[in-house]
Amino acid sequence: MPSTRGPLNQTQLIEAVAAELDWPAADADRAVRATLDVIAATLAAGHNVSITNFGTFISRRVQARKARNPQTGGRVQVREHQALRFRPAPRLRQVVRRRGGSIRKHPKSQPGAER
Repeated sequence: MPSTRGPLNQTQLIEAVAAELDWPAADADRAVRATLDVIAATLAAGHNVSITNFGTFISRRVQARKARNPQTGGRVQVREHQALRFRPAPRLRQVVRRRGGSIRKHPKSQPGAER
């Protein structure tokens, strides 16, 4: 697993995927962008996206409401809109707390294999 030394942007994510899978950068670029596009389209349609051992992206409709402008104190109308939330999976929380590890599932042992 490649180590990271700071924040990770999309270009660095693509490079890390290419290195991890031993793929050409162009293939990793297409895979990462396609994955992100599918997630974005699903959320925009109002559906949640669950990724095992990573977390759930939650898309929810927020009703219109009246709020207060903190600078002026005046009342403002906030339109109905789609809001996003991310709920990390327990395995991701564990990896973050330990500052390392993998969210990958361990492969199931083959029948008759020693443990």
